[in-house]
Amino acid sequence: MDWQNFEKSFPDNHVWLWAILPSAILLIWLIRVLIHGLRNRVSKRGKLFNSEDGMKFYEYWRNGYDLESEQLVDFIMYFSDKEKADAVAFGLTRNFNIIESNIEKSGNRWRLTITLRIVPSSAQMDELRRELSDAAGYAGGTYDGWTLRG
Repeated sequence: MDWQNFEKSFPDNHVWLWAILPSAILLIWLIRVLIHGLRNRVSKRGKLFNSEDGMKFYEYWRNGYDLESEQLVDFIMYFSDKEKADAVAFGLTRNFNIIESNIEKSGNRWRLTITLRIVPSSAQMDELRRELSDAAGYAGGTYDGWTLRG
């Protein structure tokens, strides 16, 4: 192919640029919208998870966890002394059907892990985070989050 003649066969190269550029911009925008939408949509119902626990919830879903069936969920809290951790664990047994409770020394703090069997949802995890944060805060502790057992 004769490249010099090929270039001369197009009267104005800028016409091609103006024809391709809007299509390329539209394609890039569409890809960004799709990627952003997939990051925010987790369940079949199309719920948006933009809460504090949302990205964690999304990662579990993306890694193949069945979030529409019962799961064992560990909730973690830290306290300055064992007595406070014991008191919170005892208090939580009145409000929740705790499957397991474990208190262990972690550095200079005590780690309380409670396990619940629930069908996790974004709204329920937000509510549990608030309740457990309040319970831990009342005893001078801190809520540290949740994990699914797998």
